Amino acid sequence: MASSDWNSRNNSAGTVLPPGPPTLISEDLKITGSLETDGEVDLNGRIEGSIAAKKVTIGSRANFQGEIVSEQVVVAGKLKGKVTARKIKLQAGSEIEGDLIYQSLAIDEGAEFEGSILRKKEDSAWTNITKTFETPGVELTTDAAGAVDKLSGELANDGTKV
Repeated sequence: MASSDWNSRNNSAGTVLPPGPPTLISEDLKITGSLETDGEVDLNGRIEGSIAAKKVTIGSRANFQGEIVSEQVVVAGKLKGKVTARKIKLQAGSEIEGDLIYQSLAIDEGAEFEGSILRKKEDSAWTNITKTFETPGVELTTDAAGAVDKLSGELANDGTKV
């Protein structure tokens, strides 16, 4: 997928449409598994698994456990796991435990972070990042812009092939 395709949609005539609204995960919703979108995810509920999206926002009441691959991640709630993103922002009141791989990182006063960080300075360091989620057998490959090229494998929870 080309980086220009990351957040665009086509109608039946092939015309590029503006990006749609973010995918909303409400407070009363719990998801176990993988979520992939070309757009944005606004999480206010709970996810255990993985997210691949252009932008991910973990709301102040949200709880995420797993792995995120994205262009931009904003965390106001609880996150435990691994985040790979060009831009990461940890807001005041957020609680993060895990590993952050980033190009740009902002941590507000009042954010709690415990884990490791790795800064990838060069754009070339983002070329062809291949991620293997903690779910064995699931592999995500991104292009130079961080857009998802391929998500493949078998989800351990129910055997669904992706």
